[in-house]
Amino acid sequence: MADEPPASAPMPPPPPDADDADDAPTDDDSAPTATSLERRATAAFRKGRIGRARDLYTAALELEGGTAEDAAAKWLALGNRAACLLRLERPREAEADCREALKQRAPANLLALCAVACMRQPGEAHLMAAFACCVEALYVEPQNAAARRVLADVRKAPGGRLLRPEDAARERLEQRRRLAVRRVLERGVRVLSLIHI
Repeated sequence: MADEPPASAPMPPPPPDADDADDAPTDDDSAPTATSLERRATAAFRKGRIGRARDLYTAALELEGGTAEDAAAKWLALGNRAACLLRLERPREAEADCREALKQRAPANLLALCAVACMRQPGEAHLMAAFACCVEALYVEPQNAAARRVLADVRKAPGGRLLRPEDAARERLEQRRRLAVRRVLERGVRVLSLIHI
């Protein structure tokens, strides 16, 4: 009893947790890259420190320039920040991040995340947007479990059973496929031209 501090005395800070080391900056992180920040943010997210993860993802996105690896990390950071924003109950911002990331690539899991963000906002337009994202995700990956779960939620919403895939969603998917094929072909031509030089 005599060893315990009085109830009004401030408690000393807890000792540093060994798990905190992977999201804390290190000496070699004097100039952080988007890749290193994205990794630290992902570690923070997995530990449940959602606000910290969002801040690190934002920092990664704000960095200028970088390598191709950094560009890929920025794309991941955009989608992952959207997941953070959903956990923080900020669906409008999450949807904006998803839509920005979808301009670069459109994997089924990101489309499903966008659909979740749309579903968490009121209004018929958001329900239709969620449905369109689900349809597009299932065109890309027919067995995507996340897209199927969100589609079931859309169907349960008032008016959700009346929604049908529109031709515009199919056309957007075809445009994305053509763009992806063109990018692959352009990269192949660049690689071939470098080999022949």
